[in-house]
Amino acid sequence: MFPAWPSFTIDEVEAVTRVLESGRVSYWTGDEGRRFEEEFAAHAGCKYAIAVANGTVALELALYALGIGRAMKLLPAHEPSSPQLLAL
Repeated sequence: MFPAWPSFTIDEVEAVTRVLESGRVSYWTGDEGRRFEEEFAAHAGCKYAIAVANGTVALELALYALGIGRAMKLLPAHEPSSPQLLAL
């Protein structure tokens, strides 16, 4: 039997509740997104970190950062997933 997923700790639920109750839920009105990026960058030993909405956007951003554009020919994995194909 697999454990329930997703699973959240009380601290995570309280943090999300604080943000929702503040009404400052966007990247422009609140500071949680920027604080997360700064803390993650420090944890990873990087100068910068960028939070994105999902894995597909992360793949697209990685390809863009590497200078890989639509005109290039890429060979996906043997059985690529939908997000991989969308990013390509």
